[in-house]
Order: sequence, then C-alpha cells, then structure tokens
Amino acid sequence: MTADIPYTSQYVTTQSFVSRAKFNVSKGKSVGRSFLERIEKNIIEVVASNELCINYEFKDVIDLQIPVELSYLRTAYEKSQYILELENDWDENGALSYKLETWIKSINFIHEFSLIIFRDFKRKIISPKIYHGPSQSIDILLENNKYSLLINIPPDSDLGIYYGKDKVGNSSKGEINLNKINYALIPIAFNF
Repeated sequence: MTADIPYTSQYVTTQSFVSRAKFNVSKGKSVGRSFLERIEKNIIEVVASNELCINYEFKDVIDLQIPVELSYLRTAYEKSQYILELENDWDENGALSYKLETWIKSINFIHEFSLIIFRDFKRKIISPKIYHGPSQSIDILLENNKYSLLINIPPDSDLGIYYGKDKVGNSSKGEINLNKINYALIPIAFNF
C-alpha cells in the first residue's frame, strides 16, 4: 500500500456499524449512499448478532463495515487500490486511467454480494482478486481449483457482465443490472 492512500482499521460493534450506516445515509453522502440504502436491511440481518466488524475507509469516499468473518475482503480492497494509481498511457499503448467511480462501483458490488451470500447461505465467497480490466473496466475474479467466476464492471454503464465456468466444462454467462442486482441469477463462488 502506498503512503498517500489513507485508510483506517478498527473494530466496532455491530450496533455502532448499523448506526453509522444510517447516519451516513441521513447525511446524504453522495458516494455510497445508494449502496447503503440498498443493503441497509441486509446489513442489519448480517450483523445483528453482536459480532465485531472491521472498518474500511478510503479517502472519504468509501466507508464500509466488514464482519470479522469476512475480514479477508479488506485485503482484497486494499490490493485493488493500485488501479487508481494507473495514469494515462500506463501500458505505453495509450490506455486511459481508471475512474474512481468505477472502482467504487466494483468495491460496493463485491461487498454487497459478499454480505448477501454470508447472510443467506452462511458461507464466505472466495477471496476476490480485483484487477484493472479492458477499456477502463474493472475485473473481479473469484477462482479456486473447482471453478472460476469473472465479473466485469464497466466505467460508463450500469450493466456488468459475468462469466463462470467449472473444471468439468459447465459454464454460465450473463449481464447484471448494477442498480437492481438479482443475486439469485449470478453463479456463487463459495469458499468451501
């Protein structure tokens, strides 16, 4: 992690987490507001058991609470911050830099997906690898020795694309409306 990317890490109780999420929404925070509104019910259900959460903040634009059981997500989020440091022509072939909004959309998507899987199935997703993708998009890869799921988050569209395959030849692909995600339609990459 570079020194110019501030973040804090602290343990907070779930009551504090829920209160903080509601407070951020009521303050009208522009970044993350729809994310917090969309999953407030899910957050309350996931963390209603008085367990600890880890706080992940990034430059006053992301403020997430991660249940301790999913703490490995913070590492994935931190590792992905390199994407924001890629400047125009980073590949020496004219590639453009990545937009902060696309990165935030990617982090919010994988965070919400992880919380829902944890709540509904009592499972952890595979630790995501978040990479720079083609044409300023961001790729989220969930992969183990049995299957892989690639989710591409585009910069200027509300439609994400996913492609999943297993080692025996089964595959699935489709589009995801990032504003109204139906998680039941996305293949689930559990961490067994």
